Amino acid sequence: MKNKVDEIRHKKNKERYDWLKEHNICTKCGQANAIKNQTLCIDCAVKARERTYKWYANLDDNTRKKYREKYRKERYYKLKEQGICTRCGKRKIVNSETLCDWCLKKQSLRNHKRYLRNVYETRNINNIRV
Repeated sequence: MKNKVDEIRHKKNKERYDWLKEHNICTKCGQANAIKNQTLCIDCAVKARERTYKWYANLDDNTRKKYREKYRKERYYKLKEQGICTRCGKRKIVNSETLCDWCLKKQSLRNHKRYLRNVYETRNINNIRV
C-alpha cells in the first residue's frame, strides 16, 4: 500500500465487503439482496456484464486473442488438477491424462475418420489398413 490512509481504507472496504457477503446483500450497491451463491444483485450483475461486453468489444484482435488464450490455459490446468475432463469439463478422467472416456472415444473416431479421408485422397485403395 502507498501509505497508512490507503491501508485503513482497504481494511474498511474489506470488512464491509465481507459483512455484506455474509448477510447475502449485494456487495456493489449494498441495498438489494444478492443472487443465490453470488455477491451481486440482479441489476448490478446485468450492469457488470454489459460493462464487460462493451470493454471486450473495444479490444483489438491481438489483445482479445491473448485474453482468450490465457483463459483457455487457466481453465485447462484447473480442470486437469481437479481430475476433470479438459474438453467437456463434466466427467472424471479415467484412462487418459486429460480426457474422459466419452471425449477420448469421440477424439479417436475423429482421428480415424481423418486418417481414412487422408488415405483415400493420397494412396492406393489396396494399401489402406482399416
